[in-house]
Amino acid sequence: MVIVREFFCAPTHEEALERARANFAKKYEVYAYHGLHGTDDELTRKVTGDLETLMDDTFLVGSPEECVEQIAAYHEMGFNDVAIRLFYPEMSQAEVLEHIDLVGREVIPALHAL
Repeated sequence: MVIVREFFCAPTHEEALERARANFAKKYEVYAYHGLHGTDDELTRKVTGDLETLMDDTFLVGSPEECVEQIAAYHEMGFNDVAIRLFYPEMSQAEVLEHIDLVGREVIPALHAL
């Protein structure tokens, strides 16, 4: 089974939350502006609602260790593939490459042990 989740990883939990808020807010602001939520009530609530609740309920955000723990929980539920986004609107190329490097160095190797 595959699950798709918004994702942001940083060296510390606090940094991940701060950077994720900025990146997710812009993405969902654009979604709402363009009406990409359509007529689905649940999707409308998610796209136009409280970003903090979304981050707690459905996003993978945290330090590398926290991200591994969150993905491991999905693995325990039976998901064997997790699709994540590694870049967001307005991230610089340097920020994207830094994010990819961190995930490749610290998250992916730990997931192989699951």
